[in-house]
Amino acid sequence: MVLTRARNTDPLMAAFGPFGRLIGDLDRELDAMRSQTRYAAPASPLINLWEDDRAFHLEAEVPGLTMESLEITVEGDELTISGKRELPCTADTVCHRRERIEGAFKRSIRLATQVKTDEVEASLKNGVLAITLPKSEQALPRRIEVKAV
Repeated sequence: MVLTRARNTDPLMAAFGPFGRLIGDLDRELDAMRSQTRYAAPASPLINLWEDDRAFHLEAEVPGLTMESLEITVEGDELTISGKRELPCTADTVCHRRERIEGAFKRSIRLATQVKTDEVEASLKNGVLAITLPKSEQALPRRIEVKAV
């Protein structure tokens, strides 16, 4: 049986000649490193943030965390989410793979306006933290009546 090395058929890589092979090798090595490192996921939760006329709405991915392991604070126009992820691997266990991030995190998000801090609501369902931040009265749109003079 004869083994032959496959030629790089990617036109972009072929355009770089011998450097194309080097770029491809480097890309494969980086992929291998990313799959083996324990820092494959971001330390801070990924979020979606949007607003409507009355409030800001935020969703954060926090799989495996409980409300007790999370702290949410609002000061002025800044929302801060902090918490701690703890993994079950201890000194008494053998851990075969550690791909999830462990340890403390803190993420601060500056909002476009101040919110009513006493009316902020948070809930946690299926690993998604949902926060509703009602806008302050000064930030709400107002209809101004035009008077005839």
